[in-house]
Amino acid sequence: MEDLNLNHLLDSLKPYNLGPMERILIGHSGTVQLLLSLFFNKPVLVKVVRQQQVGDEIEREVNLVIQDTELIVGKALSFIPISENSSAVIDLVNGKNYGLGQIASYLKVSTIRALKNVGVTDETIERTYTMTGTSFVHVSPVNLKFRITESFPRELYKTWVRAIP
Repeated sequence: MEDLNLNHLLDSLKPYNLGPMERILIGHSGTVQLLLSLFFNKPVLVKVVRQQQVGDEIEREVNLVIQDTELIVGKALSFIPISENSSAVIDLVNGKNYGLGQIASYLKVSTIRALKNVGVTDETIERTYTMTGTSFVHVSPVNLKFRITESFPRELYKTWVRAIP
């Protein structure tokens, strides 16, 4: 679900002096895979690099890669609490065939994404957010809850265009 407090979001990003695509990457509340596919005009795939269960949580590291290339256009480190997610969600996570946004879409879960942190260096921009939601279109409710940190190499997204003063 989109955050409708646009002024607050725009004000919170001002100190970072981000380019237009960088602001979109940090503030976007939909699937990043679709956004990046549109930007690069080629499908961007989710490649699981590492996934392991630690206690009641699944830690998952992925690269976002342009199809038919080795170009990594983003990375994500996610934490999926097993007890707070429905078995259908955990089964799809364990299958390693879908990104977390894809899982939400596949299961028809309307999500709320809450931005928790933004990090900016000369080399990368990063955001941490939670994604939560429940779907009632199934026989029993489907719950999901993820904590995701995504990072993007700035060299791919910087442009000379800046915000309107």
